[in-house]
Amino acid sequence: MARFQRKDNVVVIMPTLSKIDDNVSQYIRCMLENGYVFNFVVFDEGTVFREKNRERVENLKEEFGNVPIYYFGREEKRRFFGLLEKEGVPSKLLDIINEKPSYANARTKEFMIATLLGADYVMSFDDDTYPHDRKIFRKHYSAIAKARKPALIEGDYVGERGTDYTMFKSSSAPTKKFLQEFFKVLERPEPKGGYKVTRLKRQRMMLGGNFMINKVYKEIVCAPVIKTHGSDEFFPTDMVLRKGGRILQGTTVLHKHGEDWAGKRVMEYFTRSYMLSFVRRHLMYYLLSEMEREYGDIYIKDSGWAKAFIFDKEPVLVEVVGNYRADLARLNQEHKNPNVRLLCDALAEEGVAEKLAEQTTHAIWNFVVLHNAWPKVMDAIGNVDKEAVF
Repeated sequence: MARFQRKDNVVVIMPTLSKIDDNVSQYIRCMLENGYVFNFVVFDEGTVFREKNRERVENLKEEFGNVPIYYFGREEKRRFFGLLEKEGVPSKLLDIINEKPSYANARTKEFMIATLLGADYVMSFDDDTYPHDRKIFRKHYSAIAKARKPALIEGDYVGERGTDYTMFKSSSAPTKKFLQEFFKVLERPEPKGGYKVTRLKRQRMMLGGNFMINKVYKEIVCAPVIKTHGSDEFFPTDMVLRKGGRILQGTTVLHKHGEDWAGKRVMEYFTRSYMLSFVRRHLMYYLLSEMEREYGDIYIKDSGWAKAFIFDKEPVLVEVVGNYRADLARLNQEHKNPNVRLLCDALAEEGVAEKLAEQTTHAIWNFVVLHNAWPKVMDAIGNVDKEAVF
């Protein structure tokens, strides 16, 4: 009979907005193959597949009777937040966290769920990933358990949607060249004129779909910028580094849906909404960098100063959007790509730059409010009985 090490202080969380696949059972089997029993949470913020996902989790509980598996959906969140209000957490704070499903708010709620379960370690996998390295649980846990300081393990993706965006094997040479330059513009952290977030420059950020972090996660809250790639990744990385910790290289997971990116879907994927998320990230980095330059930090205790400074930057952010559009326009002149032109046209529409600036300042101000209140929120979660939520 196989013997397993049960680690109640470790939780694996898979956030989803859609229907969960057999990857949940594959991750659980992989975990057991590695000799561990961790808590496993399906964190469902979707609407269409809630009942099917809940039923699927119940079936998994029967299949893996020795593994504590939890479903955290709309009802669980309602009970959880209601209990936090009774513990004195202002409803305004919970409204910020729950404003809209987003990468950042999902990450913040993951860390809240982990705290509720009493975890010292959090692993997280995207709902469109599958185990690739069959020793991933052993490798990640053994590495982070040895860390005496704050630590974060970030692993790569494999498949066509890997971190090397030039891996579009069936694309023509001009398309590959275009994609390289396109991502360089979209993902560069510097607008025209330059700036830096100090810790961001030291090393790469984690990938939000494959990471593990130790108990420093309890100090982390993400700026709730809507539909913004990287908003859930920067803040955990930043906190680990500012605490003198390390970002450790982990092993890989498979992005299954990415296997057909090499063909026609690669261009269809870059919709207006997706590309605008990179613009929001661009603005988020800019505003955080300005805060660090003026205040010496992005974690500002003086709320009055922070509010005035942040909202005074809105006109500057509108100008940054214009600079960003000019960079993309130069790229489009060379490649004549309809997707870049789509983004350029979108940024030129009346009111779009102002809306992007307003979304950014609103989110960063909410980040300041959340971070200053976060110790009390964590204390309140410590007083909540998990049995009253799940």
